[in-house]
Amino acid sequence: MALLRHSVSFSTATLLSRILGYVRDAMIAYYFGVSQITDAFFVAFRLPNTFRRLFGEGGFNAAFVPIFAQRLKEGTERPLLNSVFTYYTLFNLLVTLTGIIFAEWVIRLIAPGVVEKSYFELAVFMARFLFSYLFFVGLSAFFMAVLNTRGVFFVPAFAQAVFNIVMAVCIALTAHSLGYMALVIGVVVGGFAQLLFHIPSAISQGLIPRLTFQRDADLHLLLKRLLPALMGFGVAQLSFFIDTFLASFLTLGAISYLYFANRIFQLPLGALSVGMANSLLSILSGG
Repeated sequence: MALLRHSVSFSTATLLSRILGYVRDAMIAYYFGVSQITDAFFVAFRLPNTFRRLFGEGGFNAAFVPIFAQRLKEGTERPLLNSVFTYYTLFNLLVTLTGIIFAEWVIRLIAPGVVEKSYFELAVFMARFLFSYLFFVGLSAFFMAVLNTRGVFFVPAFAQAVFNIVMAVCIALTAHSLGYMALVIGVVVGGFAQLLFHIPSAISQGLIPRLTFQRDADLHLLLKRLLPALMGFGVAQLSFFIDTFLASFLTLGAISYLYFANRIFQLPLGALSVGMANSLLSILSGG
């Protein structure tokens, strides 16, 4: 019954998030159509969005939850919580700064067909802003894993809906006045709001971490499990990079059409499979 209850809670929140995600995408299509702007945006957002899927929908959860659940049983979770939060935050910051600095090379790597100067420069410009979303979504994934271990599923799952709502509102209010910057601002502000949405629940559960550079004994075990978990989930994401890579050589708008098409078949996966998997992981781990 616990599995069913948690799965329904997570899946309901995820379904709401996916529906609001379609509203967000409809806003993008309405205000910007299928154009150079949308192609550049989806190319620039490819890596940050993949990072969200790897950490927010599987990889980090799979490695962290079983270890943290055991420490909760033992009543020794605080040192691990603080240690993982500190080094995970530093990792997120490093990846974010690296992405901002090397944005030009990232775009060349994932979309080599983007060669027209204005198109390429727009994608690089957007990417430098959108990489900041990596930092926020990484920390959101941390709090999702922590709260899932405590049996809190609705709030972390609905946090993505908060991102979609904020982005849709930003587009509606600023698209005419700011143009493509409405997309950039929507992602950054939405990512920050998504992170903040976790904080009240984390406070109520007594799970607000503190920065410390003392390495917990289980930190090495977490890293040992994290790599294969990320590799496993990463294989599934590889196809999206290949799609973007190939579509970049096609006519203008191909990347946008591909993105909108992918969103359709992802709905049942996100609403059902992810909810069941995260709930089952927490229950089997003793959370």
